Amino acid sequence: MAVVRCPKHELPYNEDNPRGCPACAAEELGGTDGSASAAWTRSGTTDQPVELEGFGHAGAGAGSGSLVRSIEGQLNAATAWLTDPFRRIGRWIKGQAKARPGWATLAVVAGFIFVIVMIRRIGAPDFLAQADPPAASGEVLPLAVEPGTRLDIMFSILGTRTPRPHPTQANLERYVYSLDLVADAMNGEVYALTLRTPDRSWRGLRVGMSSIEGEGALSMLGRFTSRTQSRGEPQIKDGYQIFSSRTILPVRRITAEVRPPNGCLDVTVEFRPAITGVLIDGGLRTLVVAREAEELNWVLTQTYVVSRTGDRDPRNELICR
Repeated sequence: MAVVRCPKHELPYNEDNPRGCPACAAEELGGTDGSASAAWTRSGTTDQPVELEGFGHAGAGAGSGSLVRSIEGQLNAATAWLTDPFRRIGRWIKGQAKARPGWATLAVVAGFIFVIVMIRRIGAPDFLAQADPPAASGEVLPLAVEPGTRLDIMFSILGTRTPRPHPTQANLERYVYSLDLVADAMNGEVYALTLRTPDRSWRGLRVGMSSIEGEGALSMLGRFTSRTQSRGEPQIKDGYQIFSSRTILPVRRITAEVRPPNGCLDVTVEFRPAITGVLIDGGLRTLVVAREAEELNWVLTQTYVVSRTGDRDPRNELICR
């Protein structure tokens, strides 16, 4: 039993089949060649008619070309509503370019510049305004506490606090009112004060005042005994002067001696460049202190007052250490 192939339809069939080629037999029954609605494929060893259905209608044709053309037509119809507006815009742009070549050139140049600006803007660091030290939240009140004040008086002014041992000296007690106001006490009296808050002033010194004003107020208390400055040069980035962290900010320290009749104190003030904001570049945050062409604005950031009272002389007057 041999299998032969129809020379007209190229379909394999058994030569012992009295009907011969299935497609030819279907044509004889259906009339013309184009009226046949079945395509024959071989499944296993038996030839079986399989109906071909296209997308949207039955009987797309006996050939694979009809099925492909049907699929392409359906896809084109499904995507025409997306592509047609862009094609219309493209044709309109071409028409305008032919009718007004000068305006078309200007539009192209403007679009090119816009794209460059947007790319530079997207990739450029962002500046976030964030002043440090911050401005006072209200009226700046004078701090009526200084070394030598009894603890009960300090508690009545600032509020009672639980004493905390000093981290380095066992004979001192630390009273923390905030991260910006700390008092150290010894023998029932205030021994030292640390002020970093802009809402309080001490004998004319307050956080945020310029270096000229701070030095002037400090000179009214006593003579300067030391003046130091750490070096730190800012980097230039995107038109700003920046520092990578607070620890490398330059600092100026000035110490003045307050002696009788004004008291027995040493007052040390620190000046640092004022931080105007933060420069954000991806995940990196750096501190901005000024624009590239501007001078650094040095401001007072901390006041430290410590008692220098020693024993009393025979006339019961304080002796400063």
